[in-house]
Amino acid sequence: MNKAHTILKKIFKTVLWTVFIFVLLFLVIAIIIQIPPVQNKIVHYVTTLVSNKTHTRVEIKNIGIYFPEAVTIENLYLNDLKKDTLIYAGRIKASISLYDLMFSKITINYLTVRDLKLNLHNTKTDSIFNYNFLITAFTDTIKKDTIKAKKTSGWTFAINKVNFQNIRFSYDDEYGGVNIYSSLGNLKLKIDQLNFSKSIYNFNDLFVENLKTKVQISRPVKESINKAGTTFPIFTVNNIHIDGSNLHYENAINKDVILAAINDFGLENGLVDLKKEEVTVAKVYLSESKIRFLSHFTTTSSNSLSIASAPSKKTWKVSVQYINFYNNLFACQTGNKPKVKNVFDISYLECKQVTLIAQNLYYSTYLTKVSINKFNAIDENNFAITGLETDFRMDRYSIKAKNLKVDTKKSSIDANINIRYTSLKSLKKSFPFLILN
Repeated sequence: MNKAHTILKKIFKTVLWTVFIFVLLFLVIAIIIQIPPVQNKIVHYVTTLVSNKTHTRVEIKNIGIYFPEAVTIENLYLNDLKKDTLIYAGRIKASISLYDLMFSKITINYLTVRDLKLNLHNTKTDSIFNYNFLITAFTDTIKKDTIKAKKTSGWTFAINKVNFQNIRFSYDDEYGGVNIYSSLGNLKLKIDQLNFSKSIYNFNDLFVENLKTKVQISRPVKESINKAGTTFPIFTVNNIHIDGSNLHYENAINKDVILAAINDFGLENGLVDLKKEEVTVAKVYLSESKIRFLSHFTTTSSNSLSIASAPSKKTWKVSVQYINFYNNLFACQTGNKPKVKNVFDISYLECKQVTLIAQNLYYSTYLTKVSINKFNAIDENNFAITGLETDFRMDRYSIKAKNLKVDTKKSSIDANINIRYTSLKSLKKSFPFLILN
């Protein structure tokens, strides 16, 4: 009995000393890795490895490893094979949870990127982008990692906080005919869940400030074919807030232009389900903003409103519980004919000082309904609607405006409107200004 006790005691001491040595070694490595000369050697090793693999210039001015979580990289530079700047980052700081690694989970507590420039492009004759050499250089490593990943359990990925400041992004797809240039002043993002295997993306808060984006389409975009078994993503967001941003969109194929100057935009509790083709939003607001749509498409009649006779293959359903617009400008111009003053022309519409408070908006292929509590606007001819209230509903066979109240500077209307029709063609007979496609 004493002999067994002695053997157990020796085993316990051996295990205890082994654990102590590993902990001591771990602490020594943690201390050494924070010494500047050691960190410089790590920087030199990493940049040399990537440079030799890619045959390009790679530079990192400084790297800071703050054990056990944070890593900071300053003045990261990488050029492409033509010696043009592919990526430059003034400062990247990331904090990773080591505890979650024990449970096959990669959690980035926060990611901060400042002064980033990213340039992606190809040529008219070659669809390969200028970053492809990175994929080619590390193909063997990627294959090995893929094989290892199949043998191990699935990993999950999460980012708690993201902060981007002073970002410049250029995407020039000459081969596909898509050009995007974007500059971003500030972006803050909190993410609840990123599940790539199930295509579930839950965002908590998104704040965007001073975003300038220009999108140009010069060639027809090929529609992607959804293969059987494709997992459609689901996006949810708790809160989106966009301040002082601009969008310039041009489509040279359809001759369409969208100009949007967003002063203040917000969205709460939104969901986009691409499989079910559903969009639901609890609240959306827009104030002091200007949105213009221009198209060179010419209608057959200057005072005609086009209604499609055949339903679309898409069955998207959009619902918004609460809408609050304040003092906005909306404009829509179709065709190239000159503007005629003091005449209502549906091909040239511009409404300013648009204020709208509405509830329970629902839109689908066969049904549109909304309750308007307040609406006022002034058109391009200074015709002003000073007040409008109604419960509006339009389906395949009827148009209803219940409890309609309209006030202008010179008149007012208080009525209930109920228009029924058996088909779009019968609606056309009652209202000749409506045309069928």
